[in-house]
Amino acid sequence: MLKNKQQLLLLAASILGVVILFFGTNITRTKQKGVANRDIASSDSSSNSSNVNWTTVETLAMATLSGKDSTLLNQINQSNDINKIISFWESKNNVLMAANVAQNASRLQPNNDSLANIAGLVLLNATKTAQEEQHSFLYKEATAFFEKAKSIDSTKIIYTVNLAKSIVNSGDQPPMEGIKLLLDVVRNDSTQLEANLELVRFAMVSGQLDKAQIRLENLKRMYKNNFNVVLLQTKLYFASNKTNEAQEYLKMCFDLAKNNEQKQLIKNEFQLQ
Repeated sequence: MLKNKQQLLLLAASILGVVILFFGTNITRTKQKGVANRDIASSDSSSNSSNVNWTTVETLAMATLSGKDSTLLNQINQSNDINKIISFWESKNNVLMAANVAQNASRLQPNNDSLANIAGLVLLNATKTAQEEQHSFLYKEATAFFEKAKSIDSTKIIYTVNLAKSIVNSGDQPPMEGIKLLLDVVRNDSTQLEANLELVRFAMVSGQLDKAQIRLENLKRMYKNNFNVVLLQTKLYFASNKTNEAQEYLKMCFDLAKNNEQKQLIKNEFQLQ
């Protein structure tokens, strides 16, 4: 009986240790099976609750895998296809682990602008499911990767757009700095879709619905029946309490959806079953 109690106490202590480690504030360096030794965070990152303990993220992620999943991951790792490895973890609904892999790969190939951009995007995606207190850190890391991608190849406008998105959400810099980047893009090319879409989103978030509508009207003329444009117009109509127009555009969204992923996006955006 005493032996069983001791075993239970040891088990409880082990679980508590994992919980403490998971919510630990210090970012560590590690070398785990299948993942190269990484610089977890930049040298000036402070040790606070917004930081992510990537060592624990990886340890817990690996512990969730079945034998079949482990075998599959090993095969993917051997292919050295970073996109496939990232997709694997995203398919397991573990965007933090996907972010871990992406940023690690980018740091191992410092002159690869595409990898830096991918790392930034996956880090942004991680904010959707990460704890709220981790968002600031993730946005800051994403911003650093987009800045890196842009510094390597400033001709790719999408890097500037992604950087602007990250800056606006990070709280580390004034949001207007990101918006200025987008405005510079559309001044040079008024037809640039991604920058215009982000400006519409930011206008909606800040309550400038009239400005958002004006920009959307221009986009609808330039990009007729574009899924993302129609989706944003639907959201704006709902936000403006124009229910009839919103329902009409909601139907258009489903008509324009090319795959199940886009259909699920519509359901998620408007909380549909």
